[in-house]
Amino acid sequence: MFVCWKKRISQAKEAKWSREYIDGKYHSRMKSEEEIDYTLSAYLMQSVRVNGKPRQKSIAFLISISRKDIEAGEISLQLWEHIVTTVIELALDEPTKEKVYAAIAEKTPRPPQASLEKAEQKAKELLASGKLPKPFVPMPSAPPLLGTKDTSNDTERPLYIKWINEHSGKYAASLIKETTDANGKKQRIRIAHLGPIKPNQFAKMHTNYRKEIVVNTEWQAYWYQVHRSLSLAQVDRETYQETFRLLGKRVELPQPEELRQCIKAGYANERREIEVRMKELLEKHDQLEQKQQDFALIQQQSPVYDAMSTTL
Repeated sequence: MFVCWKKRISQAKEAKWSREYIDGKYHSRMKSEEEIDYTLSAYLMQSVRVNGKPRQKSIAFLISISRKDIEAGEISLQLWEHIVTTVIELALDEPTKEKVYAAIAEKTPRPPQASLEKAEQKAKELLASGKLPKPFVPMPSAPPLLGTKDTSNDTERPLYIKWINEHSGKYAASLIKETTDANGKKQRIRIAHLGPIKPNQFAKMHTNYRKEIVVNTEWQAYWYQVHRSLSLAQVDRETYQETFRLLGKRVELPQPEELRQCIKAGYANERREIEVRMKELLEKHDQLEQKQQDFALIQQQSPVYDAMSTTL
């Protein structure tokens, strides 16, 4: 395991521009890259192999530290207590723990050993009492497999699903087709964007706020979205079925009758949405038409008022 730092440049307008008072006037100046504020975020990473290729897997988020704190060069006990708590919670061995501490110490001064031991003892007591919150673990790049018997590598097929972690708590799935041009070069064409989905929408059943196990309406809505996207792409029956099979490796598939119910409910919701939108547009059209009539009347009366103004 190792620590990876990711730099995020501030996108705030005030962070990119500087106002300076020169010769009695304020002047705006865009800051150089060295002047713009940034934040460094530390992640605990692990090297793994996926399909025989080396990859880096994110284990847990450690801390974020601002440029201001880095340049201050002062010991932050609150930051180190957070690091210690995360290390204890992840149950890291001694060499890995020291590796994490050393990496953090490169950016912000390390407190005395006595302070670290005190923080570790406090974290262990909280962990034993069950009051220690779970560390933030980033979502993997693709949803996990559901344990299906089909373990074939979908990227070797002409059709496959490309998953993207949107870093907003959602995954985005697209149907991709791989072809070969006349020069033998592989090309990837996106046939359809299948819509975003949250991890809590992967299963058909879920527990509602009343602690009742019920059908997940978001799960139903997602399968209608898939049906809708494939219909708009006008895919053939074979591609339609293959897409569902591929998605079913990570999202619980509906039975044929359940899919029909998902589509029926989706039709009803979309029809209702269209009707509401049409009603709003018609009302807006009537308002604009009335405004046009009022404007025509104003134009008609203008010559009369112009004539009257000469007598005032």
